[in-house]
Amino acid sequence: MRNSRIAAALLVAALAGCGTTERFKEKMSGFVGQPESAVLAAYGAPTSFYQATDGTRAIRYRRGGTTVMPGLTTYQPVRVNTTGTASFSQNVLRPPVNATYSQQSTAMVPVQGAPTSINLWCEVTFMLDLKGIVQSWSADGNHCTAK
Repeated sequence: MRNSRIAAALLVAALAGCGTTERFKEKMSGFVGQPESAVLAAYGAPTSFYQATDGTRAIRYRRGGTTVMPGLTTYQPVRVNTTGTASFSQNVLRPPVNATYSQQSTAMVPVQGAPTSINLWCEVTFMLDLKGIVQSWSADGNHCTAK
């Protein structure tokens, strides 16, 4: 749970540098009152469209992709046991003194967590009147941002 909150916070921070939802809203609202050709010039052919019986149209654009957030690095304690023998020689006339030792310590070892894939998408629908003029727009998704 903690990892997903941190990953989400990192994602928000990363996306904030790329674009904002406010800028996206401004950009989309700029098409209201414009002909369909202005939308087509900016975004190309729509992903899908719908023609109502009254002649009005809806054109829809969908974009998306996947970003991968690296796994978090945590530090796990690992107990280290060290044993051995040490020889000390004070002078050549005396035999060396052998001593055994045993030591226990804890080392903190980095552990890399699994990466997380995040699907990003945005779907925008423009509503056109009978003359092909954009009357309104709506958007849905988790990545509706613009620079």
